Amino acid sequence: MDQPHLGYMSWRDPPVNSLQHITLKILQVPENAAMGLGIEGSDHAWPDSLNVAILPEFDVFNKQTRFIDIFNRGKSPFSFEINCDPWINVSVPKGYVDKDARVWVSVEWDKVPEEKSTGILKISGTGTTIEVSVLAFKPGDINPAE
Repeated sequence: MDQPHLGYMSWRDPPVNSLQHITLKILQVPENAAMGLGIEGSDHAWPDSLNVAILPEFDVFNKQTRFIDIFNRGKSPFSFEINCDPWINVSVPKGYVDKDARVWVSVEWDKVPEEKSTGILKISGTGTTIEVSVLAFKPGDINPAE
């Protein structure tokens, strides 16, 4: 258990831990702001991802609240604006991002059409617009009146 393991490059174990074989890189962050987006339930980031940005589904039974993280990929702060369908609520429709900001998304269930509905959030900032799909499930009358 006390055998060194860092720097182990051959059959002969090193006498002490060594970081000589690990090359460290310094990331260069651009001066200009660039908007990035992460959504709950996804390990992708937009606008770089080729996948469609979709929040996990909302349903009338659990009345979930989901989040979207807007982050800065540059050094300069930027402002953003969110436009969405009338049945979608966002905690902050406009804002300012220095490093990152979390926006909470919920649904106004009395305005959602019955069955499955799809809405769009359009998030704009730094000359980029990213669309996020919002799916909502509100079944019709399960036991119709006879």
